[in-house]
Amino acid sequence: MLERRVGDSPWYWDCVHLFDGVDEAAKDMFLRHAIKQTVHKGQHLFRADDDADKVFYLEDGMARIYHLSAEGELTIYWYCVAGELFGAGGITGCRKQTVNSQAISKCTVYVMLRPIFEQMLKLNPQISYNALKLMGARLRLACDTIVDMRSQKASERVALALLRLAHNCGVPLGEHIKLDAPITHQEIANIVGTCRQTVSEVLRDLEKRGFIMQESRQIIVTDPRSMQRYAQFDSAEDEEYAWS
Repeated sequence: MLERRVGDSPWYWDCVHLFDGVDEAAKDMFLRHAIKQTVHKGQHLFRADDDADKVFYLEDGMARIYHLSAEGELTIYWYCVAGELFGAGGITGCRKQTVNSQAISKCTVYVMLRPIFEQMLKLNPQISYNALKLMGARLRLACDTIVDMRSQKASERVALALLRLAHNCGVPLGEHIKLDAPITHQEIANIVGTCRQTVSEVLRDLEKRGFIMQESRQIIVTDPRSMQRYAQFDSAEDEEYAWS
């Protein structure tokens, strides 16, 4: 996985784990007040217009959060990975969910009613802080998406999306990193706001440049530093990654 250095990727690219800094007793109490569920690949955890009376903690697996327009256009906002809290409607107090959540692999999820979740926040300041940090990170990602759509070419947006995915769900392969997520070309297109054909062309070009490899429908990032420069990566300080 990518290892942080001073001034590398933006802080909001990091996974924000709900139980960071939380002692085992507080974690156990939280989980005891939730219902553990197994959700299989392709199943929905919730849909837009469902009652937003629950929050979700992902213990294992991966889920996508997406919007589906009335015309059938799908936009993927982000991918939730193990350790994260999701279900913004329930977290923020909305009456209805406004997005959809779908498992893209087998998931273990803890589901908690909103009133219990609110009580847990009052009882544990560290969990409250982690939840607040998570919401702030997702807001920054949403802002980046708006800026990227206005200022960057599709090829640069694809490269940035691959870097973010490598940062969050990558598996080291020597000096390279494999995206450990069943993400298709169409899903990348749904993330960056372009069509599948364009994504396929961009990936072929990135492969020719030596930035990535594609093997058995999986993407391996082989030269993240060069791909950062290609994508006009903008970090507050230094732009360098290290690998563990």
